[in-house]
Amino acid sequence: MLILLLACLNSTNKTNDTDSDGPPVPDCDAAAFDGVLPLDPDGPDTQIHIASAFDGERIWMAWNRPSPSGAFQVFVSAMDCDGTVQVAPFRVDTGPENQLDPALAVNGDRVLVAWQSDNSNFPDNLDLRYRVLDRVDGAPVNEVIELAPTRAGQLFTGNLWMASVAADGDGWVLAGTAGVDGGFRAFLVELDADGMTLGDLIEPLPDPSITQQVPQVVVDSEGTAHLVFLGSGEVDEAYYSEDGGPAVSMGEGSFPSIGAQGRFIGFSRQGAVWFGPLGSPQAVGPDGNAVAVGAAGAGGFVGWYKNVSGFANEIKIARFDASGVVGARLDLGTQTAAPYGWNLTPISESLVFVAWQEGESPAFRTYGKFIRP
Repeated sequence: MLILLLACLNSTNKTNDTDSDGPPVPDCDAAAFDGVLPLDPDGPDTQIHIASAFDGERIWMAWNRPSPSGAFQVFVSAMDCDGTVQVAPFRVDTGPENQLDPALAVNGDRVLVAWQSDNSNFPDNLDLRYRVLDRVDGAPVNEVIELAPTRAGQLFTGNLWMASVAADGDGWVLAGTAGVDGGFRAFLVELDADGMTLGDLIEPLPDPSITQQVPQVVVDSEGTAHLVFLGSGEVDEAYYSEDGGPAVSMGEGSFPSIGAQGRFIGFSRQGAVWFGPLGSPQAVGPDGNAVAVGAAGAGGFVGWYKNVSGFANEIKIARFDASGVVGARLDLGTQTAAPYGWNLTPISESLVFVAWQEGESPAFRTYGKFIRP
């Protein structure tokens, strides 16, 4: 139960950003559907862990569906911005294991989908798996790959989970958490275009006294990787690392998120929402969690959950400018967003796609909406 809960929390603050040089394509901005879109209308209930990414023309989505046996599977689809489905939902994982918490990124003509797999064979029961897809039709480019990285030149066989992925040059960078020294440690690893590992795990905070979770990686237009993660020692702190260098604390905070330019960070601190430039975030909301930051142009969007009761949450969205000044908040209008993962994906400097799940447990279903805060 603890593993499932942490996996759910891991997915609540994902973002996928436009290139920091500006909005990619204006056509989506003009064609954006006005209203709430069911993202898996023909699928079964208990759709959770939604992730999304924009490829310049279409929205790609990955999420969990339950199988008849009760284990979760990873499904992927793509739609135009007017809501027309271009790639119908299909299962991307294989095997009977519990497959959870997908993440995805787009690079040129390819899409990378990554997730964690739980085989229940304790103590080393967690693996990271991924697959490369063709961006045109979603056809798999290769079979499912199970991450088998090296650490200090030796094959690492311990637990790996909590995936975050980003395009990096012609390939990818994958962030996760590895089970080492009796705890968990955030890492980065480079992948080539086909998903093959390039080099050892990179560990920005090799401190066994600090448990490290929920990493998020983004890569800016200069090719610099920006990693944030939660480090729990005496207190919870938000940590930041540039290109895998030594991680530094951004102060007390939980479940951090960072925009693609690597200049703005958001997190929750003692029940409040904090956001702003790296090194100088400020309180911007008195009541919130699961903060998400998405970059678009010089500024971007920030959002968070405000808990109403139990599993019910309101989603708040706001734009911010090049200085990190947050504008007026927009209530998404839902009172029942479930805390299993929501996505904030910028389309342009004025438009953002938001994906979430809502419903009474366990009848959660995924939805999306284009918003102009």
